[in-house]
Amino acid sequence: MLLESGPLVVTCSVGVAPNKLVAKIASELDKPDGLTVVTLDNLHTLLDPLSGTAVLNAVPVQVAPVG
Repeated sequence: MLLESGPLVVTCSVGVAPNKLVAKIASELDKPDGLTVVTLDNLHTLLDPLSGTAVLNAVPVQVAPVG
């Protein structure tokens, strides 16, 4: 997806899926300016080839404050 407003250009990648985690992974698959739609029918086709690292990179890491 692309938004142009004068000299400013904004891009984004969007993932649509049955749940938030799969949508996040899907948004990473077609960067930049991509739209990836994951349905129950194509879920395994899109996700099976991915490594475990790709899945772990989609999960946000929360760090507890020290002290």
